[in-house]
Amino acid sequence: MKSRCPHSSSPRWTLLLVALTLSTAASNAQNVGGFIIAKIQNFQQTSSAPPMVNSAQPFQFGSLITMGTATINSATLTFTGTASPRAYAPVGNGDFSILDTFTTQAQMDAAYQNGNYNLSINTSAGTFSRSIFLFPFTYPTTPMLTVPANNWQGGVLVINAAADYTFTWNSFANAQPADGIELIIREAGLTFGPLPATQTSFTLPAGSLQTGTTYTCDLAFIRVAGATAGDSNIGPGYATLVKDTGFMLRTLPQPLALTGAVSRKIQGAAGTFDVDLPLSGPPGVECRAGGASGDYTLLMTFNNTVVSGNATVTSGP
Repeated sequence: MKSRCPHSSSPRWTLLLVALTLSTAASNAQNVGGFIIAKIQNFQQTSSAPPMVNSAQPFQFGSLITMGTATINSATLTFTGTASPRAYAPVGNGDFSILDTFTTQAQMDAAYQNGNYNLSINTSAGTFSRSIFLFPFTYPTTPMLTVPANNWQGGVLVINAAADYTFTWNSFANAQPADGIELIIREAGLTFGPLPATQTSFTLPAGSLQTGTTYTCDLAFIRVAGATAGDSNIGPGYATLVKDTGFMLRTLPQPLALTGAVSRKIQGAAGTFDVDLPLSGPPGVECRAGGASGDYTLLMTFNNTVVSGNATVTSGP
């Protein structure tokens, strides 16, 4: 059975939004910015092995209408399939969307069949209609990261955010010029693409991500299975077939570094007193006796939690 997911929490809308930029003719001058329909197959990758089907969201149909100069009040999509007609819901930023999840591809294909999709969009500037044909093309290749196997740790891709990192992936077989690839790092708000469908790598610049942070990511291959040009009322529209491979990414914490040090002495009932030991510049002066055994207490502060370690005095009395 299908389930309708909350639009605000869907990870797919970044992908759908950016797919609109596949057209260089897109413009903000239209009453409606543009639209897209997509049939999506979702996978998950946790190691250098091939991705597995995402059991939580295996198959999805999504459609997005982006706001232009006019306010969208409502919209309806009619087509051949058991889900027709289907009303759009507001996303919250002026756009309207549909997102339905299915257990099997057969269920999705029965609800949303190939053929003509007709949009009726009611806006503050009037009601506009547009049709797009979803051709029965084949789905893209399943995206798969081909990064070094030792970059995977516990099902998560681990990288150093302080250095450039190159994501590599398999080829998009039989790609056409209109097709594209997207790399998405959701929590960072980063979407790279659409990249050319012939591209098999992307280098993330150093400093793009926070250290010691976990991110949810997507690598998507997008096949354009129908398109319509825009006009003064509605921007360009696309019908797409998408394969999306999700993966988790974690950045290494900052390297352990000493950030401060003091010498601590308990002076009986008077209390505890610290002498600052600067890490640079003039040294701190320790004018205290260490007792009969010459013991001193040093407190050192680091930028990260110290789990274990050993300390050795390399010089001094």
